[in-house]
Amino acid sequence: MTEAFFRLQDVNVKFGGLHAVQDLSLSAEAGQIHALIGPNGAGKSTILNCVSRFYVPDSGSIEFEGRSLLDQPSWAIPGLGIGRTFQNIELCMQMTVLENVLVGMTPVIPSYSPFFPSRKRRRIEAQAVSDAETLLDGFGLLAERDNLASSLDYGRQKLLDLARALASKPRLLLLDEPAAGLRNQDIEAFKTLLRQMARERHITIILIEHVMQLVMGVADKITVLNFGRKIAEGAPAEIRAVHALEDISLRVEGRIVCLLGANGAGKSTTLNCISGIVPPKAGRITFEGDDITGLSPDRIVARGIIQVPEGREIFATLSVRDNLQLGAYLRSDKAGVADDLERVLDYFPPLLDRLGQRAGTLSGGEQQMLAIGRALMSRPKLLMMDEPSLGLSPVLVDSLFEIIARVQQTGVPILLVEQNASVALAVSDFGYILENGEMILNGESKVLQNNEAVKEAYLGL
Repeated sequence: MTEAFFRLQDVNVKFGGLHAVQDLSLSAEAGQIHALIGPNGAGKSTILNCVSRFYVPDSGSIEFEGRSLLDQPSWAIPGLGIGRTFQNIELCMQMTVLENVLVGMTPVIPSYSPFFPSRKRRRIEAQAVSDAETLLDGFGLLAERDNLASSLDYGRQKLLDLARALASKPRLLLLDEPAAGLRNQDIEAFKTLLRQMARERHITIILIEHVMQLVMGVADKITVLNFGRKIAEGAPAEIRAVHALEDISLRVEGRIVCLLGANGAGKSTTLNCISGIVPPKAGRITFEGDDITGLSPDRIVARGIIQVPEGREIFATLSVRDNLQLGAYLRSDKAGVADDLERVLDYFPPLLDRLGQRAGTLSGGEQQMLAIGRALMSRPKLLMMDEPSLGLSPVLVDSLFEIIARVQQTGVPILLVEQNASVALAVSDFGYILENGEMILNGESKVLQNNEAVKEAYLGL
């Protein structure tokens, strides 16, 4: 129970001219859940990759149980008692569920020589299989033991990924966005599981997560990162006081308005305030002349304000058709819903052939089409889009923004948060720029495109 059970000290990581992690120090006690939060690009996964020895820090130290990890190869890390899951599920998809767990058990299965008696070898193998089955049973996956990992839905693949990480009996567990794509009820069950691992198994957990419902519910300590730097650290109650936005004002009237800024500037927080997900501490939000400040998210959706969230948040286990129909859940005009379904499929033809397919099996681009299509099925009066181009190829980005322009031409106002400033300014009519939670610039998009400061900071010119 030493304070230096796990510690990073003055760690720096550079990728060419990008300083991904800057003078970062943090520590975790044994049995503690320590969360790392911050916007995309803040350096969170880079930290885990340094601990896993996939990346080599330019300077600083990383210690676990009093020994340096920097002189260890990546393949040795699991054997030292460090397990890990990945942001993108990295299962062996063409291996069975049981085989995936057995792979995770490699560091703790007793090694044996081919010269051992066959009886002894069989005994070691039987014990490994028995231990793997016990672990799978605890995750509700035992019935799937002989199925390929690729046959599991997204939520159960997440569970298998965690089971494989636990198979090595880690004392330190690194979790990279384990709740991404999970449903609310799954997140609540996951909270209980993480607490049990920390309190009963005394596993120290480093948790990267964007789902604040999970972070605030389980973390003992939170470190907030932005541009690779630590900007806040403390207990959940202390972190809630971080000032993410300050005295910002904006208007959206019958056109495409873009909201630009670096990671951590407050763009997503702005959308979440409008959606009722993050209640503002001060100020007013009005829509169609009514004050909607403080309304619950469901009441705001009922008024016609629809958000396409960053990360898409589709229902992975439901079909494409079911996801689209959920977008029209509050509507009772069946004929209108049918017309809108036809219109959405006209916007996104690839979805037509996949209506009966599970949404979790779609490509990233198709999932983004589905997320936007689901939002359009509600007939929004205001459509808010958070990073719609994230993870898409340039060709798909161009096609997507052409469709966004077509949607706006039908009279739907759009508030667009987008990292691709060039495309966002090209498609929008008006733009706002946020920096560290403050609105620093606004104007017609054509004017902003020619602004020297904007060119240098956001357009790479």
